[in-house]
Amino acid sequence: MMTIAEQLEAKGFQKGRQEGILKGEKKASFKIAQHMLSSGIARDAVKQFTGLSDAMRI
Repeated sequence: MMTIAEQLEAKGFQKGRQEGILKGEKKASFKIAQHMLSSGIARDAVKQFTGLSDAMRI
């Protein structure tokens, strides 16, 4: 059985891990978008395929 402190620590670890994964995925999408744009692919197509928006300044 886990103590309350251990449960809270485990939840915090899981949340941090999920946030890290999302940050990594976003970084990968941004890098792919940059390559797509430099290859001449239309900005609208890049947004559609990567899920990024103009707010991301791709």
